[in-house]
Order: sequence, then C-alpha cells, then structure tokens
Amino acid sequence: MRYFLSVLIGLIFLGCQQSPKSETLTLGTYRGVFKAQDDNDMPFIFEVTSDSTLSIFNAGETVKVEDITYRNDSVFIQMPVFESFIAAKLKDNMLKGNFITPSLKRSLPFEAQRDSVRFTVKNKPEFDISGNWETVFSPHEAENSYIAKGIFSQSGSQIVGTFRTTTGDYRFLDGVVDGDQLKLSTFDGSHAFLFTGKITKDSIHGMFYSGNHWKEPFTAWRNGTFELPDADSLTFLKPGYKTIDFTFLDADGNEVSLSDARFENKVVLVQIMGTWCPNCLDESRFLADFYTENKSRDIEIVALSFEYAKTEEAVQ
Repeated sequence: MRYFLSVLIGLIFLGCQQSPKSETLTLGTYRGVFKAQDDNDMPFIFEVTSDSTLSIFNAGETVKVEDITYRNDSVFIQMPVFESFIAAKLKDNMLKGNFITPSLKRSLPFEAQRDSVRFTVKNKPEFDISGNWETVFSPHEAENSYIAKGIFSQSGSQIVGTFRTTTGDYRFLDGVVDGDQLKLSTFDGSHAFLFTGKITKDSIHGMFYSGNHWKEPFTAWRNGTFELPDADSLTFLKPGYKTIDFTFLDADGNEVSLSDARFENKVVLVQIMGTWCPNCLDESRFLADFYTENKSRDIEIVALSFEYAKTEEAVQ
C-alpha cells in the first residue's frame, strides 16, 4: 500500500510538471503591428497594466481593454464595445496572430513585442504641417470622391490630428513626419487606420489604408480658411414633409413611435447611430451624460441604430 501511494504521488507530481501554467503578458509597453495592403505596417502602442488588462494609446485617446484570457500558449484580447478580438500565440512576450471581426469575416495579421516607438524616424522633418488642410479622398473617382478637413499639430517630428469629414472623422491619428514622408495611424478596438503621404510645401499626396481590405488615395492642400459645409445644411426634411416620424422596435422588442404619449409636449432629440461607429459612441456618451443632468427639463433622446446584423438574433 505504501509503495502504491508513493507511485501515485509521483505520477501526480509528474502530471503537474507536464502541464505548466500558461504564459501571461508581462507588464509594460508594447508596439502592435497590423499588416496593411502594399506590405505596409500599421502600428499602435499599448501598455499591459495587468495580466488581464491593457490600454491602447492614440494621440489624445486611451482605450481600456479589460477582457484578456489565456489558453495553452495563446492569448485572447477582447475589445470593449466592439465584437472584434485579437487571438495570438504568446512566447517570450512576443505575440503573433490575427485581429478578427467575426461578422464581417475579416482577419488582419497581427504581431507585437516590447517597444514604445510607433514610427521610427530616420530623417529630420522637411516640413511643419501644423494647421488646416483642404482634402479630397479618391479625387479621381467622381462617384466615390468626398471632401475632408485635415487638422494637424506638429512638434518636431511628432504629429497628431485627424481628417474630419461631413459624416465624422478618422479618429485620433498619431504619427510622424520623416523627411518629406507623412505617417499616421490609429487603432480604436474596431478600426485600424494608416495614412501615408509625400509632403511638398503646400500639398500632400497620399494613401489611406483601412485594415487590409480597403485603400484609397487622397490629396490635401494647405488652406487655413477651409471649412466643411455647415452641419445643418447636410440634414433636412424631404420636400412635402413638415416633421420627422418613425416607428421602430426597441431593445426589448416594443414598438416606439415619435407620436407616443411619452414624447408629447417635449423636446425630442433623435440620434442616428450604429454601435459599430466610434463617432456615434462618442456622441452617445455625451448625450447620456446630458440626459442625466437634464431629464427633468421635458427632454427625451431616442437613438435609431443601423447595424450590420441581418437578423434579430445576431443583434443580441
């Protein structure tokens, strides 16, 4: 009996040795890289703050991730709000895998290692592009062309800013001017963007990459007085209509109409949004705080959400 117990204890100990605890991320700063088209690196910086949390940094934005799990030699990083996640092999604090968006059937190659530099600068900047830039995306395609306003602030080689369009903006762009080359990137947990371009004294000719599924050219001209069309001119009632009206199902499956008694004699703010849209989520946070502070003032806020999901089950 004593011999049997000794053998059993030995087998249990051997089993523990053969199944070591999975490696976890070490605290510190990492440089993540997605692979865009044309063999371009699309970098972003993140800091691992615990084995289950990290923060992604884009210029003035911080995206906090609080859902990191491990299985065998792999790590799974679930993005907040959005469905997308990173699945990667983890070895010696290096990650290699993919950024996955299930509903769109997209997979973007991903790597990361300990580093704090988004873009390496090899040359002194030849230009300072601080200020406003009149911009046209897809300038040679009449059907797909659209205008934007580039807004940048440069300090030495480092640059932050965005391209603002008539429907939103391209988020918190962070990058460098390397000689006469512009490099900007951002990653908000759902969208991975890269902008590259060649700068002259008063123009930028470049390319906009979204993940590895989309790219389009852009041209920008320095123009300190350029403004986008007034927002009130972009949203209007069609001829023959005097008021907006709608009937939609809410999250609980109940019909909500603008003619409902709850809205009578109140100011009703209608938000057109989608949970996939980061600009919309910025607006939703603002409106939620505004409503909390002003709900006693006869105001109601209704969000009409346009989603990628094709079925009610997929929305849940």
